[in-house]
Amino acid sequence: MFWVNRNKRIAKFARGKVLDVGVGGGNAFLNNVVGIDIKKSKKPKNYKKVFVMDAQNMKFKSGSFDSITVGCVLAHLENPSAFLRECHRVLNSSGLLIITVPNPFSPFTLFTNLFFPTRLPTAKEHISVIPPRNLTLLFSHNGFKIEKRISLGLQIPKVNKRFPVPVFIGQEIVYICKKSKISNDGILRLKTRRY
Repeated sequence: MFWVNRNKRIAKFARGKVLDVGVGGGNAFLNNVVGIDIKKSKKPKNYKKVFVMDAQNMKFKSGSFDSITVGCVLAHLENPSAFLRECHRVLNSSGLLIITVPNPFSPFTLFTNLFFPTRLPTAKEHISVIPPRNLTLLFSHNGFKIEKRISLGLQIPKVNKRFPVPVFIGQEIVYICKKSKISNDGILRLKTRRY
């Protein structure tokens, strides 16, 4: 249920030629879509093609896509900045990045961090959970301007019900970002070697 709501919200803003990063089971609400995932995935019926590809080093030409959709992938990446740079590169000049991220300030996350700091009752693979303020800076420094933020509500574990809540306490946040100029204000950038 939660994933259906997320996928509908993401698809609502996607336009033109779409790249879906982290295909998993796919997003049935997307059209004109190509997908990538780090591991082999079954091609959903509405996808033109699905590639096995590292999202931090995409093999597409610059400016290839009108929209990029990303359903809770950023938290799984070792280098979110490299990923956002790649998104910036493969989006056309008026491109949109529609991305969902877990909110470290949701009540459930705060509760588990406070009372179960050594146990990981939820996503063990979330290694880059970034607070909204820092995420805003990360988007800006990698060439994106936030147009809109939407709360996906609060999902109570083991209860199939979602409760609408404001963005600042939502369990997951959808960011709709427009491609803009990459900022160089005060950020030291290290060249990465490709081996």
